Amino acid sequence: MIGKSDWIMESWHCSSLRVREVKMSPSAVTVSVSAEHRRNTVARGIKRVRSDTGRTEEDDDEEESSYSCGSDDPEAEGGVERGPGETAESCDDDSDLSTGTDSEEEGEEDSIIKAACSVCINGGSLSDPPDIPGLAHLLEHMVFMGSREYPGENTFDSFLSKHGGHSNASTDYEKTVFYFTVHPEFFKKALDMFAHFFASPLLLESSLEREIEAVDSGTKKSLTELPNEKGLRLVDHLKEFYGRHYSSHYMTVAVMSTDPLDDMEEWTRDSFSAVPHNKTPPPNFGNFAPAFNPEEFHRLYRVVPVADVNEIQLLWRLPCLFDKYRAKPMEYISWLLGHEGEGSVLHHLKKKNLATEILVGNGQEGFEYNSCFSLFNCTIVLTDKGHNRIEECLQCVLHYLHMLRKLGPQERIFREIQTVELNNFTFKEEEDPDPYTEELCEAMQYYSKEDYLTGKYLFFEYDPKLITELTESLTPDSVNVMWSSQLFRDECPLKEEWFGTPYSSEDLPASWKDAWQDPEVPDYLHLPPPNPFIATDFTIKQPPPEPDKVTY
Repeated sequence: MIGKSDWIMESWHCSSLRVREVKMSPSAVTVSVSAEHRRNTVARGIKRVRSDTGRTEEDDDEEESSYSCGSDDPEAEGGVERGPGETAESCDDDSDLSTGTDSEEEGEEDSIIKAACSVCINGGSLSDPPDIPGLAHLLEHMVFMGSREYPGENTFDSFLSKHGGHSNASTDYEKTVFYFTVHPEFFKKALDMFAHFFASPLLLESSLEREIEAVDSGTKKSLTELPNEKGLRLVDHLKEFYGRHYSSHYMTVAVMSTDPLDDMEEWTRDSFSAVPHNKTPPPNFGNFAPAFNPEEFHRLYRVVPVADVNEIQLLWRLPCLFDKYRAKPMEYISWLLGHEGEGSVLHHLKKKNLATEILVGNGQEGFEYNSCFSLFNCTIVLTDKGHNRIEECLQCVLHYLHMLRKLGPQERIFREIQTVELNNFTFKEEEDPDPYTEELCEAMQYYSKEDYLTGKYLFFEYDPKLITELTESLTPDSVNVMWSSQLFRDECPLKEEWFGTPYSSEDLPASWKDAWQDPEVPDYLHLPPPNPFIATDFTIKQPPPEPDKVTY
């Protein structure tokens, strides 16, 4: 058990956003954020980026107070919005917050200032036991079913609902994220209840069946039938999984409130110091076999989707890129391949009425982005004409990538992207506390301390060698093609194991491969020209002085 004496604290002030990092050595890392309605910040990486683009440190010092930060809403997978049960117990407090039930009052709920806390655990579905897939997701639900200190199943949900808040959670491949929001007046109490879910969850067998129904999305068989067939007692494996993965040194915590930082630090110490530390090494998936057998991945798959979509996906397997976030080589390539101006893939395909949209890169989540591999995805939304001329669409993408390999990395383009992303980050609008703290606690799992706020967004370092390595990997010899259309209903005899999706698999046609080898780049494909409209000077100009005398 980690005691209060094991805490180390460091803080820094960024305009009106006050951030304090609290380390529970060697356990959880907590970032506390206190905001006065605005989150204006300059993270430490910004000055270096400004200097790289030709700005002086004096200019940076003068303009620090004008920068602001925020976050995009991360997608949550596997989560279920939690509300109060019909038989919910309530936690009495001396004071109460009436959120009202009238429609006009409900419309104002989003404007209420809220506090939030998010916890990210370094463990997800990749840590499931081989014979019990879905166990990590089930545990995500079960920890909310009461703790030793707060045993009522609905006590927490009822408390949050009564005081203008809610909670949710999600399980990804390598992380599990929990969060709650509440009115700041009740944050201290909610934080303590929340922390004890991780310190001493009840994990009662009586709650199992109901929660298995709640998480049933392809795992009902693995959580009920298979354990029963093998004589496994599910609750025992659930507790074992909790003991292995819900350790303080696997956890990162972010809290945000209008309360003083000293108070939040004290509350976080008191509540989260109860989380156990099992002193085991973190999960390591380096001993996994390489993802995707080349014989199966370098093929043409026709897929019958549920939705009425008509698209083609080109996929490449890349190595893990977690430690390359400062250079962002995949994002650089994605920006060019996904460009929509003259000379781009989409510009040509639209001109020929073959496609309407292009999506490039990956979402940096779960299956596409993990410690085992990264997937580079180029998806083209086809027109009916494009569906009938699929070879031309594929050839356009592969010719463009061949051009990038031939021309090599372009520092001018990297600096343009760097400036645009810095501007986007600098002037981000304020985000709600729940997605913002979620983003922070996840960032602490992957980035260096000085990059917690900026690591997801900024292009820090130009690394032409790394860009070249990735570009050289995106070749016709390693591409996998997935062609999705409901027009293939009668052509797909195979069924995917878990969801029953119809598909077919075949070798890539030899004529396609021949056309892709060392092609001549057509004139209609070229790099985007310099962009003269990228803003670099945000100085507010002063109006001319008023004249002393006006003559009519």
